[in-house]
Amino acid sequence: MVKYFRNISLLIGSFLMLQITFAQRNWNGYGIEINGIHAQVFKHTAAFKAPLPSASQLIELHAFHKTRGEKPWHALRHFPQIGIGFTYTNYGLDSVYGRGYSIYPTIQYQLTQKKAWSWTYRMGLGAGYLSKKFERYNTWDTLNNMIGSGLNIYFMAATDLRYTINSHWDIQAGLQFAHFSNAATLKPNLGINSYGFHLGVRFFPFAEDKRVVIGKDAVPQLLDNKKVWNLRLAYAINQSGSGDGPLYGVYHASFMRSKYYRHKNKVFGGIDITYHKRIYAFLRNNEIYPGAEKVHSYNSSIFVGNTFLFGKIGFQLQTGVYIKNAYLHDEPWYQKFGFEYYIMQHPKGFLKELAVSGLVKTHINKAELLEWGLNCGF
Repeated sequence: MVKYFRNISLLIGSFLMLQITFAQRNWNGYGIEINGIHAQVFKHTAAFKAPLPSASQLIELHAFHKTRGEKPWHALRHFPQIGIGFTYTNYGLDSVYGRGYSIYPTIQYQLTQKKAWSWTYRMGLGAGYLSKKFERYNTWDTLNNMIGSGLNIYFMAATDLRYTINSHWDIQAGLQFAHFSNAATLKPNLGINSYGFHLGVRFFPFAEDKRVVIGKDAVPQLLDNKKVWNLRLAYAINQSGSGDGPLYGVYHASFMRSKYYRHKNKVFGGIDITYHKRIYAFLRNNEIYPGAEKVHSYNSSIFVGNTFLFGKIGFQLQTGVYIKNAYLHDEPWYQKFGFEYYIMQHPKGFLKELAVSGLVKTHINKAELLEWGLNCGF
């Protein structure tokens, strides 16, 4: 199971997040855009040993839809643009970095507008493939200590100034950030970060219809102010030691209380308990705490967070403080972010909600793991 988990988990996550992209029924408001990006890789840690390329070139193809109010959450979220992006990355130093290929769902907001000018913000999170990675054998590519896997998480964020020429054409220019990593599933995993400047053009094949705003009565208000008890069970894998080390499971349980509010958010808080098989194996192999290895192989914490709801998709942010650390873990607090896909949401009955989730756990800028879970609400 562990052998195939890293690839399957990223593919499942990308598939679930794509659901928000294909929820529409006609082509009004759909468009495509292409951006050329001139970027620079930067070293975000002293452990980053590879040489920096002089410049990197990216090409982004983005298909999107202007939400018009066909679903209740469109109006609640101020009519964002949702879509899917494809990016090709040429880092400019193939012998070390290789090439990058990524696919990711996106959401874009218009921050301000004045006549034909607008200022926007866009972000995307999905999967990416890198053609070069750390390898001891058979290519001996040990200079690349940033990435230990071909399949990775890809995150991008962009802001730009746009000018509307007519109902079919826009042009835009702005800044862009991109990140490749596998969330410490395989080592090494420093990640590759780049920032740059983009220029692009956007095309709408069909003129946009008027917004069809669904009335407030159609908003699912039965869940608002509803309090729910949640149990979330999750699983992750970690690699021991350096690259090519053995893989171990990480088992996680969260007990929390959550409350829906404003029809589009869910605030929550509770306790996390995580058991690390890798730490248990280390303690056993080194005869540390004999007979009490399991006690020193788990940590627990208290946490709070918020889930931003977009229909059946929820984007989750969480922060916690450790009340017990596992062996050799000395971080005081942590963060988690990721998504939930709600299979069911219902205010009545014993089981009120059921969701699958994918969360990245970090300590500031250092990823610890990527966990996949099932969240049940009672």
